[in-house]
Amino acid sequence: IYNAAVGASAVAQALEAKGRSGDVVLVGHELTGDSRPLLALGAIDALIDQDPALEIQTAITAIARRYGRALDAAAAPFTPLRIVMRENC
Repeated sequence: IYNAAVGASAVAQALEAKGRSGDVVLVGHELTGDSRPLLALGAIDALIDQDPALEIQTAITAIARRYGRALDAAAAPFTPLRIVMRENC
């Protein structure tokens, strides 16, 4: 299951209640204060983290550049992502 929104704890609880937490892989989105403990406990198997602060910075830079207001070098057209698992959370 890929949960791209809030509610990973509810999904993890539902899997546990149905006895499926050991045989269903749960992937979440963004490493947060709520998702990190679930990952550490094994309730979530992996997280796709895209660094929301960098995403915001990239968007603001792109808008500023469009209107001639950015003085720095061109921003990258994408933000990198990383896969976070229990071993590196």
